Amino acid sequence: MSNALEGKAALVTGGSRGIGAAVAVRLARDGADVMLTYREDTASAEAVAEQIRAMGRSAVVAQADSGDPGAVVAAVNRAAGEFGRLDIVVNNAGAFLLGALEDLGPEQFERTVAVNIRRRSWPRRRRSAIYPPVGGSSPSAATWPSARSSRASLCTRRARPRSPA
Repeated sequence: MSNALEGKAALVTGGSRGIGAAVAVRLARDGADVMLTYREDTASAEAVAEQIRAMGRSAVVAQADSGDPGAVVAAVNRAAGEFGRLDIVVNNAGAFLLGALEDLGPEQFERTVAVNIRRRSWPRRRRSAIYPPVGGSSPSAATWPSARSSRASLCTRRARPRSPA
């Protein structure tokens, strides 16, 4: 266990499972207190928080839909309030496009865009408003786990053979 992040506080969106859970646990292992958000699976989020607490770190769980800017801003505010600071933001939450693009309704498409593209700036902008960046560094680390699968799905479903000109 490293103490490289001792005294730091982190927010991990989509921290209840997969990459987000692994990142949250690793941040705690390296000394950070962690708030993780989840959309629906309270039990998984609490299980990750218990792992973090077992390491002697503080863990806070918050339900927040990363496609909703108000929920994301509230999560950033809560993390800063719980820990008295917010040093690290990991934008991990993602939404998947399931099915062919032309078969998706506008609501599904907009939700995917909101979660996978727009949400990347919401926590960082709010965090920067509370705590200006130090030394020109970005206060945010981002992952985009669904980007590859969304892009691959789009490419395979939208690729059409071209007829010779």
